[in-house]
Amino acid sequence: MNRCAILLVPLLVIVLIFGAMGCGGGDDDDGDGTVEPTSEPTSEPGGEVVIKIGNLTDITGATAKADELINLALADLVKYYNDGNLIPGARLEVLDYDTGYDPARYLPGYEWLKEKGADLIFTPVPGSPEILRPRLEDAGMVMFTPSGNKDDLIPPGYIFMPTTIPEDNAYTLLKWIAENDPDFPTDRPAKIGAAGWFTPYNLALHDAAEQYAHANTDQYEWVGSYHNDFSWTWGPEVDSLKDCDYVMPPIHMGNFVREYRTAGYDAKLLGTGAQAAFLYLIHDAQLWPEIDGMLFFGVSAWWNDDTEGARFMKDLLFDNHPDQAEQIMRDGAAYGAVDAINQMIEIIQDAVEAVGAENFDSDALYAAAQSYSSSSEGVVRASFSETKRASVDRLAIYEADGNAKDLFQVSDGLYEVVREP
Repeated sequence: MNRCAILLVPLLVIVLIFGAMGCGGGDDDDGDGTVEPTSEPTSEPGGEVVIKIGNLTDITGATAKADELINLALADLVKYYNDGNLIPGARLEVLDYDTGYDPARYLPGYEWLKEKGADLIFTPVPGSPEILRPRLEDAGMVMFTPSGNKDDLIPPGYIFMPTTIPEDNAYTLLKWIAENDPDFPTDRPAKIGAAGWFTPYNLALHDAAEQYAHANTDQYEWVGSYHNDFSWTWGPEVDSLKDCDYVMPPIHMGNFVREYRTAGYDAKLLGTGAQAAFLYLIHDAQLWPEIDGMLFFGVSAWWNDDTEGARFMKDLLFDNHPDQAEQIMRDGAAYGAVDAINQMIEIIQDAVEAVGAENFDSDALYAAAQSYSSSSEGVVRASFSETKRASVDRLAIYEADGNAKDLFQVSDGLYEVVREP
């Protein structure tokens, strides 16, 4: 099926931010029982097959604000496909389970969703792919997640990540900067470092940046990565990074940015879709001048892009939430889960087209996922294969404009994802 990618921020990074844990379940049924995986979709009296997407999410925990918009994007896209009868013979349904961002709830939540008839799993909850992978492999249950890590995808199995992984974000951003940033030093290697909380995403991103710097010593000098246990103040980290040319700030970067600039340090900041998802914090703190010139990779598209995908995204948002749309756009990129979710639904669509709605099952979905590809601007932008489990192949680079209080594309179109340092 020839198609164009829809949009916005790959979500792998949007929710990998907190270490604090909440609690809660999605129903009075605690989901502790183990049941057999769903082998066939449900049929309605009229003959239409119901394909159930089990959404293992966070409604009450530390990542609930981001996940609220991810859940909104999922519901809006499901409505779009159902209303347009875009998967003939089938209708999509979403089952939500609230983990409260508590790892103790991941397995019960998965079993609860299976018991309720989920045909596949979607989750933006960090850490859940690692915990659930053995169950998924044993059951042959396909999971789509924007919040996995490289280790969750090797060897290739039933977890598909319709985004980029943090390692590739680091490699790609550093390569582009060395080749294209007009502020890159011409007479010496650029000094680069990072700060953040102890989270799997931060550690993977920063370790990859260090690997790239050590593999390209003619371009970069690695100063160090400095992490803390979820503190909101950054004095020691700021001081350690004072002489850098480039700094990767924390995902919740407001306090760090304020402290760093107040101390008189002027390194250019580097971000991914994670920071872009929380730009409302920059708005609220009036810190746009402090992040002027910041570069971002891991953002599939932005609200001001003049592309088919961006127009579709905004139309979907305004059609469903006209009163909230401006605020959601201002909040950043979380609603941009549309891109990852749309890839998942297109794969469901491909599977139904291949075997018929009545024959849809995990095997058909798995086969469709492994052969999926999506094009943008005449080139393949996202794809899976028998060995490839992170789909996105090309993205643009964006820059923060402190005066306009917005992001703008600075790369010449889409830039190929770099997968090795």
